[in-house]
Amino acid sequence: MDLRKFRFLPLALLLQAAGAGENTPQWQSDAQHPLLQYRFQCAKGAETVYWRSAYPGAVTLKARMRSSSYDGVEDVHIDAQGAAKSDLDTLYCGSFRATVISFSMSAPPAPQPPAAKPSAPVDTTTTAQAPVPTLVRFETRTEPLPQITVEALESVKAGMKETEVLQMLGEPLSKISIAEEGKLIGTYRYNVAQDRTAAVRFADGIVTGIVSPH
Repeated sequence: MDLRKFRFLPLALLLQAAGAGENTPQWQSDAQHPLLQYRFQCAKGAETVYWRSAYPGAVTLKARMRSSSYDGVEDVHIDAQGAAKSDLDTLYCGSFRATVISFSMSAPPAPQPPAAKPSAPVDTTTTAQAPVPTLVRFETRTEPLPQITVEALESVKAGMKETEVLQMLGEPLSKISIAEEGKLIGTYRYNVAQDRTAAVRFADGIVTGIVSPH
């Protein structure tokens, strides 16, 4: 399919058209960033990676793409709750695996207040409250961190406090926190082994689950 024919269509429709066909793989979610999805598609001997994000802010990431004949790193930028694609520098299709090695997200745009109606009477008895934007906090570290062992990761249990996890495992490779349905949802990503990471997830500072190394 020649995607240039659809360059004036919305990107969501472009992805839907590109995804049609019996051989198109399903969307896959990244283990450390559950609102980030990707899929591979081969067309005319070229491999393309399609990305989509449900995060409220724009996402910038680096992902390592590997197959039996290819090993490269892609720089990807995805607008807030948008989509993007990466054309891999290879003429061969195959079984590819993606590993997100860095991830950052900008704060979402502040919600716009509704336009005031000129004919509506002004109520002077109450004070209007400004809308509260969704809280997004992202922290990342650039200096190398010591790896943790699988045994140390397995010692973390649901119900533990965030301070207990930090005492047991140390500072994570990256942190991301998002306000969701009245709770602060957090994900700490740890370096377990070369090209393998694991994640610990929190809700209001309490461990809710562990994502095993992959």
